[in-house]
Amino acid sequence: MNTRGRTLGAVVRQLLGSVAQQRLPPYVAIPPDVHDRTAVRCGPPRSAAHTSSGTDAGSRGQFRIGGAVEVVDHEHRLAGRRPHVRQRVDARQQPWFGEITSADAALLSDFQSHAGHGNPRQQYGLGPSLLAGAVHELRCGAMIANSQKPDRNLAMELVRVTESAALAASRWVGRGDKNGADGAAVDAMRTVLQTVPMDGIVVIGEGEKDEAPMLYNGERVGDGTAPLTDVAVDPIDGTTLTALGRANAIAVIAVSERGTMFNPGPCVYMHKIAVGPEAAGSIDITATPTQNLRWIAKAKGESVRDLTVVILDRDRHTDLIAEVRSTGARVKLITDGDIFGAIATSWPEAGVDVLFGIGGTPEGVTAAAALKCMGGEIQGLLAPRNDQERDEAIALGYDLSQVLTTDILVKGDNCFFAATGVTDGELLKGVRYLHGAANTQSLVMRSRSGTVRMIDARHRIDKLAAFASVEY
Repeated sequence: MNTRGRTLGAVVRQLLGSVAQQRLPPYVAIPPDVHDRTAVRCGPPRSAAHTSSGTDAGSRGQFRIGGAVEVVDHEHRLAGRRPHVRQRVDARQQPWFGEITSADAALLSDFQSHAGHGNPRQQYGLGPSLLAGAVHELRCGAMIANSQKPDRNLAMELVRVTESAALAASRWVGRGDKNGADGAAVDAMRTVLQTVPMDGIVVIGEGEKDEAPMLYNGERVGDGTAPLTDVAVDPIDGTTLTALGRANAIAVIAVSERGTMFNPGPCVYMHKIAVGPEAAGSIDITATPTQNLRWIAKAKGESVRDLTVVILDRDRHTDLIAEVRSTGARVKLITDGDIFGAIATSWPEAGVDVLFGIGGTPEGVTAAAALKCMGGEIQGLLAPRNDQERDEAIALGYDLSQVLTTDILVKGDNCFFAATGVTDGELLKGVRYLHGAANTQSLVMRSRSGTVRMIDARHRIDKLAAFASVEY
């Protein structure tokens, strides 16, 4: 390609090709009348008064790039050096010079492929690094104008909350006082919650049905700053397990954007079915347990006899247990803690395929947040305990025949879940004390990223108690 005597605009247009030019954003201008390759500019069209500093416009000028003013030294640019930039934005938010984003890759590839014969890139000094820099500069206005501050990731803050509750509750393990354990966990959780950077409202509290200490529904938590959130708490999922020193007690919290968490109202209990990612989309709570087991087995590529079903050990589940056993599936009975049971379906090491039965509605909402993060699924149907509760729910507008899916229980795709073990279990290790320190194990996850972290932590009790103002 003969570039002798051509303007920069003409050369760039030929190099880019018509397809690549169509992909350029509207705020990128390729001036046809300038013989200086540094004159490619970003930003809206402007008058001549804005294009120079009032001195020699051919040797030094000011170009506005989004929110920054770039002072371009033509002699420096021709030597391949970066211009001086007076940034009005945080430079850490911008790509490094020469960095190529995925969105720019196609544009750069097209640019290079059209360079063609005679290697005009070398003739014009358009080497690979300068090409990358040119793409960066062509897109600079878009990066500054469209950059969004990512929302605050609360996951690591929330695990501090569950660690605090688990540490406080662990002092009550095996002491036979479930309310004492719950009270210690509530106090510790509330204290640390007030330091979390959010403006939260407790939608799912724990304690009312047990007449125990509680973080009550409607309570404001967090330090009052953004973001606005709904909060589900269970300072101990398994207070009886803790009091008796049994396995699988955990401290739990879930957080989602304001207005996205289902409020169960007067309905304390609901029918539930929960499965992990492999069987998600294959269940229907309105069908029989037998039919659901067949669908789950088919989705997982297994026999029904290979499935393990977790069910709360309650008299109300006598018929359910008998039906599941008649299919050949194995039954794992748990005495308490059906948040654990639901999460276990998505945790391969737990060896659980499905959760069936009637359990707490608050626990169902909290479990939905975890399953949304892990790719599992939960469905529910509200189960009023008596006519009074049924009438109250209907009066408040609840549809008792509505299937409560994961996305109804927790709307959107930006929720967080954290849990810390209080006692040893299939999911998490419990709190262990040694030499003035305590070890905890926690799960923390976020639905938007799908990341699930297992965190093992060692806490110096003396320092932690002084720092958190909580007695451990």
